Amino acid sequence: MAHEEGARNCWAPEVSYDAATKNYMIYWATTIKGKFPETQVKGDDAHNHRMYYVTTKDFKSFSKTKLLYDPGFNVIDASIVKEGKQWLMFLKDETKEPAQKNLKIAYAKRLEGPYTAASEPITGKFWAEGPTATKIGADWLVYFDKYTEHRYGAIKSSDLKQWEDVSDKIKLPEGIRHGSIFKISKQQLSQLLRQGAPKAALPDVYADPHITYFDRKFYIYPTTDGSEGWQSDQFSCWSSTDLKKWKNEGTILDLKKDLSWANARAWAPARAACRRPRRARACRRGPARAVPRAGPSRP
Repeated sequence: MAHEEGARNCWAPEVSYDAATKNYMIYWATTIKGKFPETQVKGDDAHNHRMYYVTTKDFKSFSKTKLLYDPGFNVIDASIVKEGKQWLMFLKDETKEPAQKNLKIAYAKRLEGPYTAASEPITGKFWAEGPTATKIGADWLVYFDKYTEHRYGAIKSSDLKQWEDVSDKIKLPEGIRHGSIFKISKQQLSQLLRQGAPKAALPDVYADPHITYFDRKFYIYPTTDGSEGWQSDQFSCWSSTDLKKWKNEGTILDLKKDLSWANARAWAPARAACRRPRRARACRRGPARAVPRAGPSRP
């Protein structure tokens, strides 16, 4: 979205493959300032998303960015799967005023659309996002993040019209967010169970890790995901020489102290090395530069 001067973000990217065209489609949600004013509200930090996409055959060259879906409301978290001769888009209606925050479906004959108007909500009277769908036998199962309840939910349908809530029948690891569900063989499952689940690299609650390696040491720059309402205002850094034991290098960027244009939602940091000793860390609306490798940053 670099060509869009008013682009604020790129959320929840996904990839779907079209065997007929041999194209991969990468799609995500973006808010562009000034666009779609008919659905602009002040709530939710004035976000007003639509779905955009590019296609590629080799992940080296890409098509120009295009609008994928404008359902007439703030939409995020699209996830697209093939069903027979049609494509199903499971999506979140992100409307805040009046609150929707539910999942819906749209249909298309081609992966790139055009997609139909969104269906009525397929989830209940709770806030849901991050859908991931799979078909088992004759039934569709859609798993999703009940993010205000800090747990996962699921619904089931054989016709994509009548949906049954089966949240009490699923079991997933605690604390997971926005995952993907896919089918594996019993043999693959047995192998995974024998290996056991890996231990968390970092303590507490972190997400969106960006890892780098220089001067014979690994560094992880994560999002602190444990703050109320995901309003984290600091970035930290962790270092390791063996990828097993990690040292907390402390806060490297404090939005409230170090920046004039942001004070919350410190999400998904990344680090880029320069030839000079100075280091740069990319932020949502501009760079924050740091002289020391893991020390305090300055705007």
